[in-house]
Amino acid sequence: MSLGDQIARNLPYLRRYARALTGSQATGDAFVRATLEAALADSELKESLEGGRVPLYRAFNKVWSSAYMEVPEAVGDNTHENAAQDRLKSVTPLNRQALLLTTLEDFSSDQAGEIMDMSAEDIERLAQEATRSNEAMNQLEQESNRIGSVMDVIKAVAEQTNLLALNAAIEAARAGEA
Repeated sequence: MSLGDQIARNLPYLRRYARALTGSQATGDAFVRATLEAALADSELKESLEGGRVPLYRAFNKVWSSAYMEVPEAVGDNTHENAAQDRLKSVTPLNRQALLLTTLEDFSSDQAGEIMDMSAEDIERLAQEATRSNEAMNQLEQESNRIGSVMDVIKAVAEQTNLLALNAAIEAARAGEA
């Protein structure tokens, strides 16, 4: 199979990973494009990609790591992308990479370690930390929803109290007129 065919076969998965990693379709695709451009410009890198999926992700990781910026602030009307970016900010980049490589992309810890230049044990630790962080975020979200529900009840009671006080004032005023 030609190098072009190998890359084409893995490109949708690399794009999915890049988009999940960056929290943005446009940013993820830009990093994939930069990776492919780097491979075209560097014959050694191009040769390394013949090794399949792991070298392709490794090349992407090098490009992404060298140019990584913080997850951008949520802008615009795309609520799904904004929510993804908010969630991504709660997990460090290394944890996010390890978690995505081992869960979303189904790499083994050894393969993810090769991609990220880390040991398999470090990858497992980073992925576990990301999972714990995500679980904590879910708990906070649930608690926040509960607090919001209590606040809604308090507002409803306050509105009813204000309405009752207004009715009492109207009745008092009517009684005073009579």
